[in-house]
Amino acid sequence: MLIVDDDNLISECLKVLLEESKEFEVVGTAGNGQEAYEICLKEEPDIVLMDISMPVIDGVIGTKLIKSRFPHVKVVVMNDNRDSDKVKEAMDSGAENFIRKGKSIRGIVNSLQSMKFDLVTEEC
Repeated sequence: MLIVDDDNLISECLKVLLEESKEFEVVGTAGNGQEAYEICLKEEPDIVLMDISMPVIDGVIGTKLIKSRFPHVKVVVMNDNRDSDKVKEAMDSGAENFIRKGKSIRGIVNSLQSMKFDLVTEEC
């Protein structure tokens, strides 16, 4: 899994909490969509958890970049506002799921577990 957020505190907290669940291996963190794409070139994560609102390359364009080269990578976008036009754009760009940033860590883990389960069933 790759975590992408321009707020280092959020990225590092998510990394620690997701790794503590022992179900996810976080291969890295990135601060924008361009960095995320570059890490995907090296690490090829199965899931990218990406904020939508970021400087340089936002989550919408980041999703397009990643999905154009790695269509099998599951992109899950995060945002504070579920009704955002950006969420719709990200979903239209290939994101598989949306997680509201205000969700509890257990809720985030549960959402990501369902994505991981989908990956396992697709590979079988």
